[in-house]
Amino acid sequence: MKTGRGNCTTTMGRGFVGLGTNSSEAALCREHQQLRLVLNVPEDTVAKSLRPGHPQLALPKMSPEAASCGVAVSAPRKALELPKSCWMCVTWHLFTHELLGKFARISSAFAALLGDERCWRTLAEPKRPAITERLLQLMLVEEQDLWAWPLCQVRNVDLDLSCAEHSTIQHVRTLLMKKLDVEETLQQVRLRNIPMAAKPREDSYTEFDQDLIRLVNPVHPKYPAGFCTSFLITDQLGSLRQHFHNFRFEMFPSRSAAGEPLSALEVVAVRGLEGTPWLEKKQFEDLSTKAAELVEFELGQLRQLPPSQILVTDRFEDWKDRLAKAYRRMLALHG
Repeated sequence: MKTGRGNCTTTMGRGFVGLGTNSSEAALCREHQQLRLVLNVPEDTVAKSLRPGHPQLALPKMSPEAASCGVAVSAPRKALELPKSCWMCVTWHLFTHELLGKFARISSAFAALLGDERCWRTLAEPKRPAITERLLQLMLVEEQDLWAWPLCQVRNVDLDLSCAEHSTIQHVRTLLMKKLDVEETLQQVRLRNIPMAAKPREDSYTEFDQDLIRLVNPVHPKYPAGFCTSFLITDQLGSLRQHFHNFRFEMFPSRSAAGEPLSALEVVAVRGLEGTPWLEKKQFEDLSTKAAELVEFELGQLRQLPPSQILVTDRFEDWKDRLAKAYRRMLALHG
């Protein structure tokens, strides 16, 4: 990637992250208030793939000062500048904090581009718990009216929830259940490293709330079941699965580099039910039998979770039977 205006052109680092890691490149963007996409490859290697009459940008020639110093350079070659519409495609592959931060700071024109609904095809964040929590708080609570329309344009969700707090997990559930267009626009969801037990912060509840929780849910505060993630609570998981009834759905343990199962979950939902038991014409005696097969197909890998003093790890068959009720309802409603 290259930045430049007129004769001021420089090669940037690999990928968009170059803007945030090199102070001279960032200063260059601020000074010239423009960022161009240029293919830094010989013209003849890409000319056939571009439309006729595509604009070209010549690289700056050697300065007289460099020539007087005897600097030897090869003859300048032409670099192909991509159309401004390519920036829209770039936004589809950026982490959301980069899109709102680095990308928006380049110029006012780039900040205005964020108003285009096509920018928000991807909602993705790496392992950055504080930033993910702040971003979801902004989208779902503090500025929910502003974000209502952009969130309806999201096609792909990819969030790494390593070390996420209880409030972050709740925000993610709200995002999936209420804010995304599951019926038409959304195509894929990938949630990584969801903690099996996320304890709420002590300051997140008032004293009255804590007393009420102890009254209706008398679980010892140090017992992990008291903080089991909502993705493993059967009624909440059942409602989530029913909400994504048009999606292929899987949940399985996260794994270490050595392949060992961790006390964390992966959730994958992809639009379309092709290749799943949902579309098989196989005859069953009743809905309960087919529901049990579907639960096993989508959630059976959770048997490999390490023991954690919660129902899904200690008594998986009981947990599976409870969840099968939600699957029976789905079969009755959607076939």
